[in-house]
Amino acid sequence: MDHAPSLHDNFFRALMERPKAAGALLRERLPPTIAKQLIGDPVLVDGTFVDENMRKSQSDRLFQVALRGERSAFIYCLVEHKSAPDPRVALQLLRYLVRVWERLDRQAKGKGLLPPILPLVVYHGEPQWSTPTRFSSMLAATEEMRPHLLDFPFGLLDVGEVEDENLSSEIELRAGLIVLKYASRVSEENIEEVVAWVLTRLHGVPKELFLLAVRYMLRAYRLSLERFESVSRRVMDESEEEIIGSVASELLAKGRLEGEARGKLQGEATALVLVLERRFGPLPGELLKRVGEASFEQLETWLGRAVDGATLDTVLAEPSKH
Repeated sequence: MDHAPSLHDNFFRALMERPKAAGALLRERLPPTIAKQLIGDPVLVDGTFVDENMRKSQSDRLFQVALRGERSAFIYCLVEHKSAPDPRVALQLLRYLVRVWERLDRQAKGKGLLPPILPLVVYHGEPQWSTPTRFSSMLAATEEMRPHLLDFPFGLLDVGEVEDENLSSEIELRAGLIVLKYASRVSEENIEEVVAWVLTRLHGVPKELFLLAVRYMLRAYRLSLERFESVSRRVMDESEEEIIGSVASELLAKGRLEGEARGKLQGEATALVLVLERRFGPLPGELLKRVGEASFEQLETWLGRAVDGATLDTVLAEPSKH
């Protein structure tokens, strides 16, 4: 199924804000020689240094972790959820890495050694990840050239290639990855079976994570509220059913409000077009498009002017900027 990346981003970010889940991911998926040096849970680091256009397309999580010997490292965790493995993900990682190092270098005023960064990609698309996990795989270089070129490896967790119970020994991370995994693996033929299976994997997780998972599933799995609640009654206990019912009601109410808002907006646009065409004749296509894309506040402003505005330009003029 095709979903907006931000839907997966938001769920993964929330999952990684849970110290137990983030700590388990790093301990279990980093190289063992590095993972055994970690002490305690990772600390989430502010990621506002990432460009806004990059933020919209990727779910970045940067952690600082304590290492044995009183050293520290930054672990950069990127979730990848395109419909197919991305052969350019190493280039995206490089952009992130440079921005992190530049920021840290400014903070250190150009002094001392920079901390290491270990990239880790979590991928949950349906096709198996098939591209190499080294930056140099993108470069058209001979073997003689490779030792002299920039290169780095990145860790990869392809959740689709791991049995559900082996995704993590930590219940919160395992449940969250299972929820993500099946978002791209449901179809109309198996959806109720899949939803039932995934819901059973949520038994025992903290209430906050259970709520996050149910909200995500109700949107990402594309199952109607009625069918979702019907499935949940078969596999959930009474308290879990109550939570699912409250989330379903919340989303239903939100959907109704959004529908009412869209209907009100369409009504304003229709009224404006009728008034303008009565006064000025048929509107050109570009003006119809402009009206169709306007906000409710803008439409109200134009309607107020449409009654006695001398020309179309006067009615549809943008607010003056001072």
